[in-house]
Amino acid sequence: MAKPVPLFLCCALLLMISCAAAQPESARSLTQNLIAAYERFDYPEFDRLLEIALAEIETFPPQERRQIYQYAAFRRFQQGEILPAEEFFWKLLEIDPTYSLDPLTTPPKVLALFQQTKVRYLENLQQRLQQLEQSVSYNPVPWRSLVFPGWEQWRRGYRAKGALWAGAGVVCIAGIVQAVIRTGDAKEEYENALEAGEIRDRYQDYNRLYQSQFYWSYAFIGVWLSSHIDALFFSPLKSPRQISLNLHPTQPAVTLSIQF
Repeated sequence: MAKPVPLFLCCALLLMISCAAAQPESARSLTQNLIAAYERFDYPEFDRLLEIALAEIETFPPQERRQIYQYAAFRRFQQGEILPAEEFFWKLLEIDPTYSLDPLTTPPKVLALFQQTKVRYLENLQQRLQQLEQSVSYNPVPWRSLVFPGWEQWRRGYRAKGALWAGAGVVCIAGIVQAVIRTGDAKEEYENALEAGEIRDRYQDYNRLYQSQFYWSYAFIGVWLSSHIDALFFSPLKSPRQISLNLHPTQPAVTLSIQF
């Protein structure tokens, strides 16, 4: 003889069934029910589900958000609300700019509105990309200014600035060279001096020229460093390398081109 099922087990089973029935529909079933309501012309139910879906739109994956926006646009167009329909198509294209409606199942007027919105969206996107293209530049390390002051500025098209830095560098190098030569001559004269007064005068000349070597060297280092800082921060490329993204409104493809 079979044992009767305990009463508490029956109650627990009924409670589980009632809780499952009371749980809200998942995001996926909500999208399916929304599309099914539209296809069976149950517009009150569709409007109810659409309101719920739009309130929680960020919780849906991109593919389902695209479907929700598509049918929301269909419904707004059906109600004669053209601008809201365009806004939903626009949001759809922000998810996938290459998306296209099925011409066999979409009413011609709705398809025409979508195509017009897509063209405007792609034109707007192209303008934004052009603005981004103008603001993005490739500025390499100015290694030429490390070799000699002014070379990088001259190479980048800043001819006057490059000539100024290069001229300052040449003057400093010439100063170093002449200081070294004159210091050698002064040292020789100092070593050959015989009288006390002459020795003192020759030493002062030698010491002054000897120190001038360091002064000219410090001046060249200052010019070299200043030229590099100028090339690094204040002399950008006049013809920067650019990255452009070309979108064709009549084609679903997106073409990426890099110009060097």
